[in-house]
Amino acid sequence: MCCLLHSSLILYDFLHYMVEYMCCSDLTVSGQAINFISFAMANRLRQHFTHQFSCSLKKPIPNLYSRYLYQYKLKKQNKLLTAAAIDACNLKPGDDVLEIGFGQGYGIKLAAECVAPVTINHWKSSRIKFILENAFSTSTIKSNTFKNDGHVYGVEISEYMLQKAKRKLWPLTKTDCIDLQLRSVDHLHYPPSSINACFHVNCFYFWPSLTCCLQKIWRVLRPNGRLVTTFQINQLIDLHQRGWFQYGNPDPLLYVMALETCGFNEIEWLKQQANFNLNETYDCIIAHKPPIPLLSASIS
Repeated sequence: MCCLLHSSLILYDFLHYMVEYMCCSDLTVSGQAINFISFAMANRLRQHFTHQFSCSLKKPIPNLYSRYLYQYKLKKQNKLLTAAAIDACNLKPGDDVLEIGFGQGYGIKLAAECVAPVTINHWKSSRIKFILENAFSTSTIKSNTFKNDGHVYGVEISEYMLQKAKRKLWPLTKTDCIDLQLRSVDHLHYPPSSINACFHVNCFYFWPSLTCCLQKIWRVLRPNGRLVTTFQINQLIDLHQRGWFQYGNPDPLLYVMALETCGFNEIEWLKQQANFNLNETYDCIIAHKPPIPLLSASIS
């Protein structure tokens, strides 16, 4: 099915250029009717593709367009960017980390390996036993064995992606170290100053309000907590030129300005190379929640 959609996209690109060509070409009187019909059909098809892919980028649903985007076109880049974001978080065992827009759960698993090594090693070393321990449980498993492990929290607005992630991460989702919620970034319910680091990939373009959402993240971050996002400029340009950001605004500069407005400091915008592929570059923005100044220091 993805191959069929890929072929349709080639046709879409062809019709896109045909529309532009016909807009610039001189039409004879005899050919005006045929060209008008062709123009209308090509433009209608372009609008249909643009709307469908724009909706799927913002909030994936179980249709052909979402499957094409996240299992074919964006899969490789998203994995690279997610791994890079987690690396920039500087996570350590026992940390609590939050991912905004976790998609299919790739970043949740990578983060769990960093902050909950005991749980992950127990799962890897005895998977059958681990599955049997958790398969028939209807509640979250809590054990003193994993008490020093950290937690990975995730929020996602797409029910489709939430279910895919739960299937991929089961039975880890039955443990206390992973908590996935169907929730928007502007409705975070976690306690204040409870998260060591927060990361998101290809996500802030669709937030209802950058300032409001960053204030919500600020509230749950601990002092000195990190906020990390990664993206590829070339990918954003490609999607924008296709018209697929119809319902989003992929402007990293506005994001940085919103970070400053919300009080984040030590903001870094880095141009990085992928460790495993030097031909792949990406941008990484890192911001910190300032530490709480000591009362004695402020008095003196």
